[in-house]
Amino acid sequence: MFNDKFNDAASMMSSTKLALKISCEDITKRVRDIPETFEALKSSVKAQMYKGKAAYCKTGNFAISYQDETGDWINLSDDEDLMAAYEVAETSLGRQLKLTIKPREAEAQVPEAIQIDSKNN
Repeated sequence: MFNDKFNDAASMMSSTKLALKISCEDITKRVRDIPETFEALKSSVKAQMYKGKAAYCKTGNFAISYQDETGDWINLSDDEDLMAAYEVAETSLGRQLKLTIKPREAEAQVPEAIQIDSKNN
């Protein structure tokens, strides 16, 4: 059922005139062919931003987000998130979607567990 919904949404997005922009640091580019999958979007980011200063755009170590109609920043991480972003752009953002590319935050460093020896207390 998800695949049918995904394919319908992807077909709808490719046939409508959605304006998609990708912004990475001081570079903003318009995307001509709307990516139909999250993997295609990541490839598009790498291809569009290859001349930029941000090495993380070239290596794929980046996070993708957009600002929705209420001002919240929404992260994209899979096909379903991407289709939801397209739907929001179609219905609430005037058919314009600007994706922001930022370096993926380093995973939080978890301090080593401190072992408490009950004999010493």
